[in-house]
Amino acid sequence: MADDLTTLADMAKINDLNARDAGATEIFNSAPLLAALMAIESTNGATHTYTKYSGAPVVGFRAANAGRDHDRSTDELVTVTLKILDASFHKDKKVVDIDKKNGVAGHMAREAARHLAAALRKAEEQLINGIVGADGDAAGFAGLIDSYRYLDSPHVVNAAGGATNDRHSVWAIRSVPDESGVCVVLGDGEIRIEDFFIQFVTDSSGKKFPAYMQEIDGWVGLQIATSNTVARLVNVGGAKPLNDDLIADLLNEFEEEAPATHLVMNRHARKQLQQSRTATTATGAPAPIPTEVYGVPIITTSSLSKNEAAVAAAP
Repeated sequence: MADDLTTLADMAKINDLNARDAGATEIFNSAPLLAALMAIESTNGATHTYTKYSGAPVVGFRAANAGRDHDRSTDELVTVTLKILDASFHKDKKVVDIDKKNGVAGHMAREAARHLAAALRKAEEQLINGIVGADGDAAGFAGLIDSYRYLDSPHVVNAAGGATNDRHSVWAIRSVPDESGVCVVLGDGEIRIEDFFIQFVTDSSGKKFPAYMQEIDGWVGLQIATSNTVARLVNVGGAKPLNDDLIADLLNEFEEEAPATHLVMNRHARKQLQQSRTATTATGAPAPIPTEVYGVPIITTSSLSKNEAAVAAAP
């Protein structure tokens, strides 16, 4: 496998070019986490099966000429069900034809880029909020919150704060080229914008008219290779705004040999972190807007709410 990370920007297809080669990486501006994570192809189309490492083998020393009990590592077979991310659209042919400035191809390319950008934002929201999250979609794929929902879920750290309009989470994620962390899964290895074509469509009253039709879709899911590759800091805000100490607690959930590669937060949390540092600067001057903590880069996304429900233990 190549040393470089294969991200969704390398796999999203605009005709026969990936988004990066087509110069269209701005479509990921509203989905920065999705753009940063490794992307892989599904093992079997609409379903993806992988082995989740769940237990280390027991090893030890022995005396010469004396044996010891052998053990094995524990693996769990996981099947992920992918869902169709659909940003297909049509536009009245006459409306497009009259755009003399951009032409038909330019008009449709602009509209396709807007739809794909919105779809990627929707996929990022699903990646975080999953099926059970307040901002998730029950028709979408399982996301992070589905596995890290309660205080007694593995690797959930409680800041024990939060208030009305100021309660949020911060995520730490490991995503690496060997697929041993968090990966975006694509059904046939791509989200694709097909060439547009003309067809008759039906309006709300059942009348037909000619339109340019463009298909933009792909199968999408999420792989979490082990539970040790994600940690969630919950109930941040109010009397417990984000600071470096809380992030240290979050990063401490990872093993030394497999640390987090990304911190994910919203702008509100990032401001709290910046203001906590301002109070401790040597000159009293405002601290710069943080871009990393303890060497782990920050991804700031509005896909994370600043007004989450309080996270409690499982009922």
